[in-house]
Amino acid sequence: MVEKLSEHASFSDSSVEALGWRDEILQMMYWMHGEGFGREVTADDIRRFLDADRSRLLRWLEQLVEGGYVEVVAGEKYKLTAFGLREGKRRFLDEFEPFLKHGGHGECNDPDCECHEAESAEATCWVSKE
Repeated sequence: MVEKLSEHASFSDSSVEALGWRDEILQMMYWMHGEGFGREVTADDIRRFLDADRSRLLRWLEQLVEGGYVEVVAGEKYKLTAFGLREGKRRFLDEFEPFLKHGGHGECNDPDCECHEAESAEATCWVSKE
């Protein structure tokens, strides 16, 4: 995956910077999903929280689409795939777990709920339903 991401870093970004932006965007989309801002977001929605040039962000989103993390829906909107949701969650928890009351953002507080263990992004939790 690093080689693929590096090969897309042709617009003068280093591989390390490419990895950093991938992580930031996945975390932000995961957070937006969990906070109820929507499963489908535009580049401008993301830019409200990340300081990035719009054209550059669109190129990063295209790379996330190519990598299978994100899919394009409804024209200019983007949605995390099941893989992207898992990866966004992992990166979000790596960064913010010490500050959370329970094991995941967008999960319920019921310790027996599937959302804490389910491999599927579509767990039968009330929180995962919009």
